[in-house]
Amino acid sequence: MGKEKKKKDVKFNIKKEDKDWKEKVAEDKKKEFKMPHLEVNFMMFITSLSMQAMMSLGIYPNPITKKEEKNLDAAKYTIDTIAMLQEKTKGNLTSEESRLIDNILYDLRMKYVEANKESAKT
Repeated sequence: MGKEKKKKDVKFNIKKEDKDWKEKVAEDKKKEFKMPHLEVNFMMFITSLSMQAMMSLGIYPNPITKKEEKNLDAAKYTIDTIAMLQEKTKGNLTSEESRLIDNILYDLRMKYVEANKESAKT
């Protein structure tokens, strides 16, 4: 008599679709994107220009491509724009705004010099 192999009961797990999740995603896609209300002020404007310069220096990645992209000409243009705004608004800024623009310009100029040195090496 031969040995009979015992058959194992194989049970397959059937995945159930999470329809609630799919419906929620579909609803979210239909909703119109609304930009959050941000207060428009000088400090926010200067800070946004600073972020733009940082991206041009390759410090922060481009939010669209998710890559660090250096463009020193664009960085210099943005830094010069902030400096021009500093000059044009002299005497009209609060002490906090004046400190912010001074600090941002100092920081950006130092980072620009460093980026220039790095690009000269390559």
